[in-house]
Amino acid sequence: MTKRSKNSVFGVALTAALMMMGAAQASDFYVQSKWAETDSTPYESCGEYCPSIDYQLIHTGHMWLDSVINKDVLAIIDVLDEHDSDSAIAKQTKAFYNKPLVTDRELARELNRITNNLVGAVNTARAEDSIYSYSVMATPSMIGMHKGLALMRIDGNVYTGGAHDLPNSYYYVFDLTNKKLLTLDDIIIAGQQDALEQMLYAKFYEYLIAMEVEPSEIMNSWDFAVTENFMFDETGVEFLYQPYEITPYVFGMPSLHLSYAELKGILKSQYLK
Repeated sequence: MTKRSKNSVFGVALTAALMMMGAAQASDFYVQSKWAETDSTPYESCGEYCPSIDYQLIHTGHMWLDSVINKDVLAIIDVLDEHDSDSAIAKQTKAFYNKPLVTDRELARELNRITNNLVGAVNTARAEDSIYSYSVMATPSMIGMHKGLALMRIDGNVYTGGAHDLPNSYYYVFDLTNKKLLTLDDIIIAGQQDALEQMLYAKFYEYLIAMEVEPSEIMNSWDFAVTENFMFDETGVEFLYQPYEITPYVFGMPSLHLSYAELKGILKSQYLK
């Protein structure tokens, strides 16, 4: 996971960093951070107790792709959701996350809401003489290209009090030609899902042995399933699990890997190395 920035950003501007791909990989595809201005001024009300809000949005020139990444960045830091209520704001938020394309103005509006919610929670806790801390982070980055596919990730971290923070990492495989975020069903040969699950289950067993844990202690207590969080690399496909998904928190984010040789007959031929 990427390191958290030392700077806390409150919706005024995003870090003006440029993430460029090598021309040898994709001369017509780039990833650039962009500005997002809001009217949030949290330091006026929470001062030194303000929550740490560290995020970055992207611009690639592909609005459909930008919308996927930027909405997910906001979803990670949107820890005080109102999505289950019937309020007008909650309905507006649901509509935002369900839209395939979102504008800069809509992103700024949602950033403003998220920031105000976090600051409001801190101020409420302080009024009740509670020591309350919020820290949220979500940073997208470019991994590379694989057979014309754009590979990206978002690294996040959330702390809302309690014993520890909650890190997370999400992978994205974009088909630029067909303007689509690929799922497992898109890359796996029809009818081979069960075979994939069996192979990953065996890898999970090996992973637990390598961690010097009796596999039955975990496998009998935690449900295993194939994750949609996958990524192509030079040697095969990585399947990355979030904390608490298939193991206790202490295991972090388990990573299971299948080589292209192992995936022959399971992975569609156009995605094999």
